[in-house]
Amino acid sequence: MAKYDLAILGGGPGGYVAAIRASQLGMKTCLVEKGLVGGTCLNRGCIPTKALLHAADLLEKARGSERFGITISGSPGFSFRKVKERKAEVVKGLREGVEFLLKKRGVDVLRGVGKLVSRNTIRVDVREGPLTVKSAKTIIATGSEPLSLPSMPFDGRRFLSSTDALVLKKLPESLLVIGGGYVGCEFATFFSVFGVEVTILEMTEQLLPGLDPLSARTLQRQMEKKGVKIHLKSEVKRVSEKGDKVECELSSGAKLSAEKALIAVGRKLNSDGIGLEEVGVETTPGRGAIVVDEYMQTSLAGTYAVGDVVDKGLLAHVAHHQGIVAAENAAGGERGMDYSAVPCCIYTSPEVAAVGLSRQEAENQGLEVVVGKFPFAASGKAVIAGDTEGFAQVVADARTGEILGAQIVGADATNLIGEAVALMKAEATLDELAGAIHPHPTLPEAIMEAAFDAKGQSIHIFSARSKKGSGE
Repeated sequence: MAKYDLAILGGGPGGYVAAIRASQLGMKTCLVEKGLVGGTCLNRGCIPTKALLHAADLLEKARGSERFGITISGSPGFSFRKVKERKAEVVKGLREGVEFLLKKRGVDVLRGVGKLVSRNTIRVDVREGPLTVKSAKTIIATGSEPLSLPSMPFDGRRFLSSTDALVLKKLPESLLVIGGGYVGCEFATFFSVFGVEVTILEMTEQLLPGLDPLSARTLQRQMEKKGVKIHLKSEVKRVSEKGDKVECELSSGAKLSAEKALIAVGRKLNSDGIGLEEVGVETTPGRGAIVVDEYMQTSLAGTYAVGDVVDKGLLAHVAHHQGIVAAENAAGGERGMDYSAVPCCIYTSPEVAAVGLSRQEAENQGLEVVVGKFPFAASGKAVIAGDTEGFAQVVADARTGEILGAQIVGADATNLIGEAVALMKAEATLDELAGAIHPHPTLPEAIMEAAFDAKGQSIHIFSARSKKGSGE
């Protein structure tokens, strides 16, 4: 029997970060992981998909190089095998980096399937046989997995999960993407650049449901320009295999077929079979999310939960922060989790990013707001780079000027949103943003210019708000 101050069940972005932070605080810590350290994000999600998206972006830029006076002999091509090899190298290198950090911090990594058997006991089925782990505190970080549909169960052949799609040996000629959310749009982006005929089926009125409609429309327009077919308000009623094709009949009566179908309709939380009910950890009906308070503590004293399994936004960066908060509280702290400025990032082409409230969300809360917008077509750096699609937009309280949210669509949006996140965290105002001298020419100037626009003081665009320069 092994004894620890803290045992963590799950080694994904929430679990391994919690382990590192706990070890910094002097806790003897073990991490139980049944698969690869780094979880879905590092091995089957964020990192490998962005590696493929980066390769696709380079290919797009090479294809458009002539407008910059750069000539490439012949038509730019690619090797899907080498693209995948590069992806695997990136994942392996980063995973080994995490393993190195855990080792240097003195965290014991137990590789096996873990299950809670009491408030402070985990049984781990390792290769040598069952192992009992005793700990004063416990953190559950078991994550999530792709959600299948009853009519389209994953088979790795015709009906693919996101995990299946990342390990395809060759590109399909055509692909139906069921679901137009973050995952569906990102996979559609790189597959289409690599020459796959892609069709997205989304049952709601817009891509990226829940996101600012203007951002969604801008992305849809650009994806369609690049050849992606998009069907909104389209529910799949029937599906079948016809020869070497998948055929879907939509609610409209239309029939579409493709070589393969990627099911991207959400994720299932990994809360079953880990002993939660037996030890008295409360979960939500149906979805099975572990119920936690602001300190990430569950209904069972001394037991915390972080990451996807608590269903507070299935994002790696949220899990990171939850892991830190839970570890500090397990060590005797009293730190609450703050979700007021959580960015969402979609690595499509163009990229989409947002934080805080959209205009509609703010108005739905009864807030009086001002909105400023600056198009990248008016940005010197964007024009230089030839990436002029999209905009930066800020939403602020009309009375105080405090920044309530930001939406960015365009090149490097997922990096640019970090400035807005920091501003919101600092409760900054439009005056403070507009008054911060930004380097020129750079893309972040667009955020500053959006603040000027919200104040009615646009410099590099002309808008109705700037006629009098009053901000009204």
